[in-house]
Amino acid sequence: MKDREYSLNGYLGLVHQRKNPDTGTTVSVYHSEQAGMDASWGTKYHAVCEDHGALMGETSIARAKSAAMDSGAWCPDCVNIVKNKEKSRIDHFNDGVKGHENI
Repeated sequence: MKDREYSLNGYLGLVHQRKNPDTGTTVSVYHSEQAGMDASWGTKYHAVCEDHGALMGETSIARAKSAAMDSGAWCPDCVNIVKNKEKSRIDHFNDGVKGHENI
């Protein structure tokens, strides 16, 4: 059975694209062969961080979409964005706690 041909927003092989709310980056899911990517080792689909160029090969659309929703776990630059946001939240919380020490 032949795979469905994907072409979203004029990009061959593009299955899905969205902004990651945690990082603000654009992440996409591609059908590997149709997009000209390496499909060896069963990586039929790829999640791609479009802003940083990182790739995550997956065996199914569902797994690739799941990976795309969490680029902060596999794209090195997105990992740093998430870490910095978390550090900011912690610092902000700690600043608030320091202001209430004598209550």
